[in-house]
Amino acid sequence: MKIHTYVMITLPLVAFFALHSFFRPPRVVFCDVGQGDAILIIQGTTQLLIDTGPDRSIETCLYQQMPFFDRTIEIVIISHPDLDHKGGLEHLARYFQIDTLFFNGEPDQEWSMQTLLQIQSLATLADGDRINIADWEIDCLWPPDENTQPRIWDFREKKQIPDIKTRRTPTLLSDTNANSIVIRLKIDAFSALFSGDLPEKYEKRLVDEKKLSQVTLLKAGHHGSKTSTSTPFLEELRPTHIVFSVGKRNSYHHPHQEILDKVIKKQIQIWRTDKQGTITFNLRSKSEVAIHTSRP
Repeated sequence: MKIHTYVMITLPLVAFFALHSFFRPPRVVFCDVGQGDAILIIQGTTQLLIDTGPDRSIETCLYQQMPFFDRTIEIVIISHPDLDHKGGLEHLARYFQIDTLFFNGEPDQEWSMQTLLQIQSLATLADGDRINIADWEIDCLWPPDENTQPRIWDFREKKQIPDIKTRRTPTLLSDTNANSIVIRLKIDAFSALFSGDLPEKYEKRLVDEKKLSQVTLLKAGHHGSKTSTSTPFLEELRPTHIVFSVGKRNSYHHPHQEILDKVIKKQIQIWRTDKQGTITFNLRSKSEVAIHTSRP
């Protein structure tokens, strides 16, 4: 009798939480992973992860944000192979299925063969490529590639597995940060730009080539280093919000005061993972954004 009662109570609860997870509106989550980047875009059972942070701390964020019955991440994008952006990938691949991994084409000897074997497919991203998934549009603005044609990866109508044979060949530079994948996300009226650690010199290229437009949200380049997030870049993007993904009392002193002063002067709302923990932008309607932080 007790077992029957337990089952009768448990099953409706499981169904309730499953339905709640499935129908939650999209959200953009800046995971608190210390000194590094890990941004989860999630809607129902669809996830896209931009960078994985420096270590396995990304797992805590994913367990908190993803439905308990879902252990598949449809897309992971590694902006560039610095440890604070890709360090959590190996741990991630052990406990989650990764359908598609996009990277910038830069060889990385530290990705173990075991990790790569656990990923369903691997492809490069370059300027002009677009990913369509759920109700989102994801455009790649950098790195440049003058050798191959841009592609559209459409995950909406059917499962499209990128063919490694058709990978693009971005023009890679000696500076790893300069090869950072730059992503523009659009969901209804909400938009966001994620620029990895792209230096100011190449931000200027994006401005000069008129690849930028106003966004709701900007992830500060290179964790708020004075080498990124230039004035022309900010003026072109005109964000309402900016997020600094940084560790507490980090040795780099990110974000640099020079960048903070610049952002304050432009009256952009500042959010910091070192002070506010995980930061979630909940897209409640086509024009309304509600922001929640794990620490006040």
